[in-house]
Amino acid sequence: MARWIAHQLAQRNGISARLDFPLPARFLWRVLQAWLPAAPDVTRFDQGALLWRVYKQLPELLDQSAFAPLTRYLADDASGLKLYQLARRIADLFNQYLVLRPDLVLGWEQGTDQHWQAVLWCALAGRIPVHLFFLNPCREYWSDLVDERGQARRRARAQRAGRPDPTGLLDLGNPLLASLGHAGQIFLDQLLELGGLDHDHFVSPRGDGLLQRVQRDLLELVDPRGLEPQIIARDDPSLQFHSTHGPLREIQVLHDRLLHLFERLDGLEPRDIIVMAPDIDRYAPYAEAVFGAADGPMRIPWSIADRRVGGERPVLDAVRFLLTLPSSRFEASELLSLLEVPALRRRFELDHQGLERIRIWVRESEVRWGEDGAMRADLGLPDEPANTWAFGLKRLFLGYALPPDAADEPCAGVLPYPDLEGSEVADLGQLAALVETLGSWRRRLAVPRSLAGW
Repeated sequence: MARWIAHQLAQRNGISARLDFPLPARFLWRVLQAWLPAAPDVTRFDQGALLWRVYKQLPELLDQSAFAPLTRYLADDASGLKLYQLARRIADLFNQYLVLRPDLVLGWEQGTDQHWQAVLWCALAGRIPVHLFFLNPCREYWSDLVDERGQARRRARAQRAGRPDPTGLLDLGNPLLASLGHAGQIFLDQLLELGGLDHDHFVSPRGDGLLQRVQRDLLELVDPRGLEPQIIARDDPSLQFHSTHGPLREIQVLHDRLLHLFERLDGLEPRDIIVMAPDIDRYAPYAEAVFGAADGPMRIPWSIADRRVGGERPVLDAVRFLLTLPSSRFEASELLSLLEVPALRRRFELDHQGLERIRIWVRESEVRWGEDGAMRADLGLPDEPANTWAFGLKRLFLGYALPPDAADEPCAGVLPYPDLEGSEVADLGQLAALVETLGSWRRRLAVPRSLAGW
């Protein structure tokens, strides 16, 4: 294929020179070298390197019964030439396996075969060192820590079973590590079970800031509640908590704080900062709205990583949800998540401010789940409209229709929602249209159809 492309380019352009056609493995290795300049020019499984590794390894295995054919072939090889030629053929063969039959060599490593090729490959692969870098927050052994809630559960179980209180043998250590480090405990235990040679490189955080003190307590497995209280400077910025009313405001506060840090700290650059969130896909639209819209001195270079396929293409998630409408409970969070999809917001003519306004309405009108009472009856539950979308929308429209002084008393058994201004009714209408559209599709999709009908 490379020659064909070169010939075609020569025919079209009159010349074809200084072209390179790397195979995927070589291309990926070059990409790795671009990021890690210290990486060697070749991998241990490149054909040239593999030849000499086979040449060195093979004589050590010839006394095994599986290698009897090779032992007979090399019996008269006084000069080592036959061994070199055989090693070259084997290296070429293994190289083809890696490209064309990776499942074969992976199976050998799992012990699927015991012929001489499998044994030789496992010997070669077994000599590759594996380095695992593990960020361990504590220099002490902390996998057996149990937080106070866990201790209370064990104490209750022991009391019910008539056994002695076991919590006297349990260690709390650092309360943050005990309560938030469960996944890390399991992973650390798995690493210790695998064995290997450990090299610890713990570094105690420097400084008197609150964050550094918390980190030192974690590192040394100290419970600070038993120590003397320490005074923290009023202007200590190392650990901050901000209370906001929604994801959009969270991103706005983040943007403001980052601009403040750039002004305050010399040498700090955007590439030095990582922002983490439990569900980054939820925040992606707000990051686009805040960081993407900033210009001039307010602009901060940014990008989002680790998004799901559906998160990068939110329409896919929306379609997936729509296909499950017949089994959906119409939970408030599900419908609000739909409105985070840009295409849906455009369809219902909503901007970010309108979406935030709708979030507040849904929360304060106490919409929980269900299109209406009839939908709940279809699920075998009482025909009760409270906390459904129909109930919440009725409260919202009554609040818009009635004068403010009438919002304190129920109207037809429904308490109007008071905080709704006239210019906001357009967003309310779009919310009602969304609920009505989804309800219509839920009923249409629930009807059995033939394949042609679908």
